[in-house]
Amino acid sequence: MPRPPSVEQKLRGAFERIKLGTQQNIPQGTKMTMSSVAKEARILPSAFRRERYPEIHREVAAFIEVSTSIDNQSKPKKKRRKSDAKRIKKLNDMVEKLLAMNNSLRDVIDHQQEEIDMLKDGGVVMLRKNE
Repeated sequence: MPRPPSVEQKLRGAFERIKLGTQQNIPQGTKMTMSSVAKEARILPSAFRRERYPEIHREVAAFIEVSTSIDNQSKPKKKRRKSDAKRIKKLNDMVEKLLAMNNSLRDVIDHQQEEIDMLKDGGVVMLRKNE
Protein backbone atom coordinates (compact mmCIF):
# COMPACT_ATOMS: atom_id res chain seq x y z
CA MET A 1 0.00 0.00 0.00
CA PRO A 2 1.50 3.39 -0.98
CA ARG A 3 2.47 5.73 1.76
CA PRO A 4 0.30 8.90 2.04
CA PRO A 5 2.08 12.13 1.11
CA SER A 6 3.61 14.09 3.95
CA VAL A 7 2.41 17.59 4.77
CA GLU A 8 5.61 19.02 3.34
CA GLN A 9 5.00 17.17 0.06
CA LYS A 10 1.43 18.51 -0.01
CA LEU A 11 2.72 22.05 0.54
CA ARG A 12 5.38 21.70 -2.15
CA GLY A 13 2.80 20.34 -4.62
CA ALA A 14 0.40 23.17 -3.80
CA PHE A 15 3.18 25.74 -4.24
CA GLU A 16 4.05 24.35 -7.67
CA ARG A 17 0.38 24.22 -8.77
CA ILE A 18 -0.16 27.86 -7.79
CA LYS A 19 3.03 28.89 -9.62
CA LEU A 20 1.78 27.12 -12.74
CA GLY A 21 -1.76 28.45 -12.32
CA THR A 22 -3.28 24.98 -12.13
CA GLN A 23 -4.59 25.14 -8.58
CA GLN A 24 -7.44 22.81 -7.69
CA ASN A 25 -8.67 23.89 -4.26
CA ILE A 26 -8.58 27.68 -4.49
CA PRO A 27 -10.00 30.02 -7.17
CA GLN A 28 -7.95 30.74 -10.28
CA GLY A 29 -6.07 34.03 -10.08
CA THR A 30 -5.59 33.87 -6.32
CA LYS A 31 -2.42 35.68 -5.28
CA MET A 32 0.48 33.66 -3.96
CA THR A 33 0.46 33.91 -0.17
CA MET A 34 1.39 31.57 2.64
CA SER A 35 -2.29 31.16 3.36
CA SER A 36 -3.19 30.34 -0.25
CA VAL A 37 -0.45 27.67 -0.40
CA ALA A 38 -1.80 26.09 2.80
CA LYS A 39 -5.38 26.20 1.53
CA GLU A 40 -4.34 24.64 -1.78
CA ALA A 41 -2.57 21.88 0.19
CA ARG A 42 -5.76 21.47 2.24
CA ILE A 43 -4.14 22.19 5.57
CA LEU A 44 -4.94 24.92 8.05
CA PRO A 45 -3.05 28.13 7.24
CA SER A 46 -1.97 28.37 10.89
CA ALA A 47 -0.25 24.97 10.54
CA PHE A 48 2.06 26.26 7.79
CA ARG A 49 4.62 27.77 10.15
CA ARG A 50 8.21 28.75 9.47
CA GLU A 51 9.47 26.77 12.46
CA ARG A 52 7.86 23.56 11.27
CA TYR A 53 8.48 23.75 7.50
CA PRO A 54 11.44 26.16 7.14
CA GLU A 55 12.59 25.14 3.67
CA ILE A 56 9.27 25.36 1.83
CA HIS A 57 8.34 28.45 3.87
CA ARG A 58 11.55 30.20 2.65
CA GLU A 59 10.86 29.19 -0.95
CA VAL A 60 7.32 30.56 -0.87
CA ALA A 61 8.48 33.77 0.84
CA ALA A 62 11.23 34.27 -1.76
CA PHE A 63 8.79 33.68 -4.61
CA ILE A 64 6.31 36.18 -3.12
CA GLU A 65 9.06 38.78 -2.64
CA VAL A 66 10.37 38.41 -6.19
CA SER A 67 6.94 38.40 -7.82
CA THR A 68 5.84 41.42 -5.74
CA SER A 69 8.91 43.43 -6.72
CA ILE A 70 8.39 42.54 -10.40
CA ASP A 71 4.72 43.52 -10.21
CA ASN A 72 5.59 46.84 -8.55
CA GLN A 73 8.16 47.66 -11.25
CA SER A 74 5.81 46.91 -14.13
CA LYS A 75 2.80 48.81 -12.80
CA PRO A 76 2.73 52.58 -13.11
CA LYS A 77 2.31 54.39 -9.84
CA LYS A 78 -1.25 55.49 -9.21
CA LYS A 79 -1.93 58.95 -7.96
CA ARG A 80 -3.38 58.77 -4.53
CA ARG A 81 -6.92 60.01 -4.40
CA LYS A 82 -8.81 61.50 -1.56
CA SER A 83 -11.06 59.15 0.26
CA ASP A 84 -14.49 58.67 -1.24
CA ALA A 85 -16.17 60.39 1.70
CA LYS A 86 -14.08 63.54 1.21
CA ARG A 87 -14.76 63.54 -2.53
CA ILE A 88 -18.51 63.13 -1.98
CA LYS A 89 -18.54 65.99 0.53
CA LYS A 90 -16.62 68.24 -1.87
CA LEU A 91 -19.01 67.43 -4.71
CA ASN A 92 -22.04 68.06 -2.50
CA ASP A 93 -20.60 71.46 -1.52
CA MET A 94 -20.12 72.31 -5.19
CA VAL A 95 -23.72 71.29 -5.97
CA GLU A 96 -25.01 73.54 -3.17
CA LYS A 97 -23.01 76.51 -4.48
CA LEU A 98 -24.24 75.96 -8.04
CA LEU A 99 -27.86 75.67 -6.86
CA ALA A 100 -27.51 78.93 -4.93
CA MET A 101 -26.10 80.66 -8.03
CA ASN A 102 -28.88 79.21 -10.16
CA ASN A 103 -31.55 80.44 -7.73
CA SER A 104 -30.01 83.93 -7.65
CA LEU A 105 -29.96 84.13 -11.44
CA ARG A 106 -33.57 82.94 -11.63
CA ASP A 107 -34.57 85.70 -9.18
CA VAL A 108 -32.82 88.32 -11.35
CA ILE A 109 -34.50 86.97 -14.49
CA ASP A 110 -37.93 86.98 -12.77
CA HIS A 111 -37.43 90.58 -11.59
CA GLN A 112 -36.37 91.71 -15.07
CA GLN A 113 -39.32 89.92 -16.65
CA GLU A 114 -41.66 91.78 -14.28
CA GLU A 115 -40.07 95.09 -15.32
CA ILE A 116 -40.47 94.18 -19.01
CA ASP A 117 -44.14 93.31 -18.45
CA MET A 118 -44.73 96.61 -16.64
CA LEU A 119 -43.08 98.53 -19.50
CA LYS A 120 -45.25 96.73 -22.06
CA ASP A 121 -48.42 97.47 -20.09
CA GLY A 122 -47.49 101.12 -19.82
CA GLY A 123 -47.63 100.99 -16.07
CA VAL A 124 -44.30 102.77 -15.73
CA VAL A 125 -43.97 106.51 -16.20
CA MET A 126 -40.67 107.81 -17.52
CA LEU A 127 -39.20 110.21 -15.04
CA ARG A 128 -36.61 111.71 -17.31
CA LYS A 129 -36.10 111.91 -21.02
CA ASN A 130 -32.77 111.11 -22.56
CA GLU A 131 -31.20 114.23 -24.03
